[in-house]
Amino acid sequence: MREPQYSLGVKNEYCSFMAYVNDVPAMFNPDGYAFNLNVPVNHLIQPGKNSFRVNVTIQDQSEETKNYCECISEILVKGTNDPMSSLKTLAKVDIRSLVKDAILSLPAGAPVSGVFHVKDSFSELPWSNGVDMSSDKNRYINLAAEQLKLIHSLLKKKNTESVFNLIRDREQHYSASYYEDFDQSFNRTKADFTATFEDEDFILQDLDFKTYLPVFYAGGKLIAFENKYGEQPVFFLNNNKNLRRQYAYYFSCFDEQKLKVV
Repeated sequence: MREPQYSLGVKNEYCSFMAYVNDVPAMFNPDGYAFNLNVPVNHLIQPGKNSFRVNVTIQDQSEETKNYCECISEILVKGTNDPMSSLKTLAKVDIRSLVKDAILSLPAGAPVSGVFHVKDSFSELPWSNGVDMSSDKNRYINLAAEQLKLIHSLLKKKNTESVFNLIRDREQHYSASYYEDFDQSFNRTKADFTATFEDEDFILQDLDFKTYLPVFYAGGKLIAFENKYGEQPVFFLNNNKNLRRQYAYYFSCFDEQKLKVV
């Protein structure tokens, strides 16, 4: 019997936010546009106590909406016996109550957090046995930067197979979280990469380690490079359509020498 499916649901208007499950980024919206979205998070949770938090920044708005920001985040679960069963809310944080009457007192990036408990037996998180890289920050920052440079060079050369080999383990974990067949899920990822490579309007941007700085997550067991909006430095831009296509990379270390994409 497979595990129940857990997901993070966010309803958002006029808030720029970053949502985390167990201190790992799960969803972000740097532009503050409105949407209602659920994403599976089985690959981010563990038996027992789990945490989630949302960091919110109020967007610059028109005179009519400047005193309003809404960001409702929920941890949801759906049983496995009935695929059509409804989602049940385990935990919820509602930013509206903090903002409507006290918008000026909400600092940029203000965190709102919650806790939920999981009794089901899940496989270990892929980075749970990794090294605490924050104990030797400079070394692991340099290793992560070298890995990003390698990935960027492969993307620039359109060496898709080498890129796919680097992310294969991560994609396997994601597909399990979405209850999808791995080959089907991975083929879709390949198709997305290929479509970007073959579209001449999408241009791979140069790496920028001044704007995108190292950030440690999950107690030092994950490292990434991000700007202040949570965006990562490996991305393509389509200036004709004002589109950005980002590929996120988080690294973990298991043998103190080589980092792995997770």
